[in-house]
Amino acid sequence: MGDFTSGTCDRINSENLGWVPRVVTAPLAVIAGPVVAPGAGVAVGASTGAGLKTARPLAISVSMGTAQLSASLVLQAPTSTPAGTYNTTLTLTAI
Repeated sequence: MGDFTSGTCDRINSENLGWVPRVVTAPLAVIAGPVVAPGAGVAVGASTGAGLKTARPLAISVSMGTAQLSASLVLQAPTSTPAGTYNTTLTLTAI
C-alpha cells in the first residue's frame, strides 16, 4: 500500500494505518487475521514495520467457500499533518 497523498503533495505514511479484521459470515474454517496496530504518527519516509504498508492477512481459510469479511480501520496521522483530503489505494488479494 502506498502512502496517503493530498492534492497539495502533502503525505501521510501508510504505516499509520492499522486494522481489526472480523469474519462476518463464513465456513467454519475461516479465521480473522491478526490485529495490525497503526504506527504512532510515523513520519513520511520513515520505516518502523508498523501498519498496513506491508502485506498483512485479513483472514485465513483452509477450505473453499464464500466468506464475508470486515475490518475496522484506524489511522493515526501525525499532529503536524496539514488539513485536507488524503487518498490511497488498499489492495486485497484472495489466494
